[in-house]
Amino acid sequence: MTLPPTQPTQPRRSFPGWLIIVLIVGGLLGVSACAIIGVGAYFFVNSSEDTIAGIPTIDAEDPFPTAEPVAEADPTPDASVEEDLTSEPIIEEDPIPTEENVSTENGDTKTVVATDGQSQINVPRVWQERADLNDEAEIQAANPLREQYVIVLTESKADFEGFDVDLPAYAEIIRDNFVDSVGEISVTNEQTLSINGNDAIQYELRGTVDDLDVVYWMTGIESDENYYQVLSWTLTEYAARNEPVLQDVVQSFQPLQTEGSAPVEESTPVEDSDPVEENGDTKTIVSTDGQSQVDVPLLWEEQTDLNDEAELQVASPLFEQYMIVLTESKSDFEGFDINLQSYAEIVRDNFLDSVGEVSVTDEQTLSINGNDAIQYELRGVVDDLDVVYWMTCVEGNDNYYQILSWTLLEYVDISQPELQQVVESFQET
Repeated sequence: MTLPPTQPTQPRRSFPGWLIIVLIVGGLLGVSACAIIGVGAYFFVNSSEDTIAGIPTIDAEDPFPTAEPVAEADPTPDASVEEDLTSEPIIEEDPIPTEENVSTENGDTKTVVATDGQSQINVPRVWQERADLNDEAEIQAANPLREQYVIVLTESKADFEGFDVDLPAYAEIIRDNFVDSVGEISVTNEQTLSINGNDAIQYELRGTVDDLDVVYWMTGIESDENYYQVLSWTLTEYAARNEPVLQDVVQSFQPLQTEGSAPVEESTPVEDSDPVEENGDTKTIVSTDGQSQVDVPLLWEEQTDLNDEAELQVASPLFEQYMIVLTESKSDFEGFDINLQSYAEIVRDNFLDSVGEVSVTDEQTLSINGNDAIQYELRGVVDDLDVVYWMTCVEGNDNYYQILSWTLLEYVDISQPELQQVVESFQET
């Protein structure tokens, strides 16, 4: 007899087939993941010492790594014998810088008096009196480097006796005569002014003269005894920046001869606390190593960004005039057969190799304050700019010196005399 069990038997639970498949696949994936983690750990331990997961690590020998420097064009020549030279004039982004610093900010002006003693104007110190702008003008002044020009013509009211001429009529006469004589030009603006207490009418005229786009400002001014025509002009492309300077000159106009007074025989310049450059006034700049010095015009400034190796850096950026001086001790050449000629050839050749499209156009021997010197003139194209350099090698008692000056080719006729004067002022201290 079979007895029944004392506790009921639990029924057996069966798994569906799909669940069994899922469990098998999951197990395989788990095994694969473990394998991947193991391999990754191996390569992590044995990977390059320089990177971890693509992140640079700190090198024990160089705890402060720096990024690769970005190559930049050296703006000025480096004339060291041992190192390659680079050369590029310091050119402002805008090649025609403003003249406000010269004529307004520092109050650096000078007075030009008419040849007939009837009037005067104040112009920036760097302007020049001229004799070739107009044969009939009593005042002629200009800054050709900036394309800024002004003339003043005087006409006595006595010349108009019997005619119904007042200031508006006079202004119309000179305007119409000017337009008829010039040709392709027209009036673009007209305004009435008061210039130092004198009534004035000013016309702006624009047009083409000798294939050049030009802007004129023609100002007719009335005084007790005379009518004056103040004519200023510049190229159209420079009008925006030159007009303020030219208008300052026009606004400075003053008649000098009043009724019953005698003509002024000599110019009486406006008193200026600083001496003017045209009188040969210069200032001395001493090199940072105390070995040499040069005399430069008062408007020049010391620089710090022309050349890292230069002991002396000066410039007049307004007129694209630059100069540096480098010092090399003769003791650095002990054991070598070096004299002034061979030294000059070394720096010249290094300069030519480094610059590229530049060639020697002149060579001369000089004596600069008792020191023998050799000077090369070099011309060429640097960064699409036509540049002229003067490389002057000077032999001193204990050193060789390289004086490198430069300007743009278009300004060479104006800048060379001043640059050469600075070079020839060089002396050891």
